Amino acid sequence: MGIRKLVLGVVLLGVSLSAQATPLPRYGLFVYSNLCWEKESGDADGERLILVRVPGSASARISYTGEGPLDEASAEDVRIAKDGRISLRYLRQYDPVTDRSNVYVTMTGRVSAEAFERIGRDGNTVRMPRVRADEEIPVCR
Repeated sequence: MGIRKLVLGVVLLGVSLSAQATPLPRYGLFVYSNLCWEKESGDADGERLILVRVPGSASARISYTGEGPLDEASAEDVRIAKDGRISLRYLRQYDPVTDRSNVYVTMTGRVSAEAFERIGRDGNTVRMPRVRADEEIPVCR
């Protein structure tokens, strides 16, 4: 019984350590994306966040889908805490939630070296893994 508990303890420790995210480096270009091209229609689906961190500031650009083609916007008020919490806002050309044009949308979540995660406006978790800056947008699965 003692060996079984020891093995279980080691397995649980390994799982909990692997679940911790690697902190985002202080400086650099970071691209997070869950964008893909729909196979049948060719329309884009998802979002992409391009984050640039330089000494003293951070800037971001968001690409998103909604009603119609892929849209992009520069983010404002980009704030990143030491623990990876991030907040930003951007001007969305059309917002399907409010059915209005030119609406400011605020995004908050957590950013790490591996992914950007946030709670979507529908209450579900949205995860954008980190991708290479030159990586092509894949076909949706």
